[in-house]
Amino acid sequence: MYKLHVLLLFLLLSIFVNAQVDEVYTGDTSKVKEKIKEKPRNTEWRKKFFFGGMVMPGFFNNTFYATGNPHLGYRVTDKLAVGFGGNFTYISQRIGSSVYRQSIYGPFSFARYMFGQSFFLQAQGELLNQQNIFSSTNINERTWVPYLMGGGGYMQRFGDNFGSSVTILYNFIPNQLSIYRNPIIQVGFMLGF
Repeated sequence: MYKLHVLLLFLLLSIFVNAQVDEVYTGDTSKVKEKIKEKPRNTEWRKKFFFGGMVMPGFFNNTFYATGNPHLGYRVTDKLAVGFGGNFTYISQRIGSSVYRQSIYGPFSFARYMFGQSFFLQAQGELLNQQNIFSSTNINERTWVPYLMGGGGYMQRFGDNFGSSVTILYNFIPNQLSIYRNPIIQVGFMLGF
């Protein structure tokens, strides 16, 4: 009987007792939204990235030459950009009755400093894996050849996120395996995100 009285007492008291009423329980979310303000997402860093590269096929003196070098860059400041990419080149050359073929590939990095609206200075390093054509033991032997280039160029922008460029570079460490002859002229494009 005592337990029944205690239970009835709790039931009667619960009618008169008010707990905190919150909008979470009542379904009113307007006050909750005022309390919790969403922080705006910082997407400015995405605007500093750009994509570019060069695709160039060519035919000359019984030689077919195709190269592609996509790159991803980041604008450190309004005037300074750095980036990295990959280089792939295929060469097929007919000499008399024989055909010489070579695939060249490897990574590269660059730094570009803009001055004025359209002109820039550029430093670029490459490490290319290519055949060692001077090997006396194995004609298919491959080797890594370093390149350190510097120069300048002109960039023409077509809107905020697209442009093309012409770059003239000089290879400061040429060797007998170098695939580049000075000066090196590159034509490419840039696409911002």
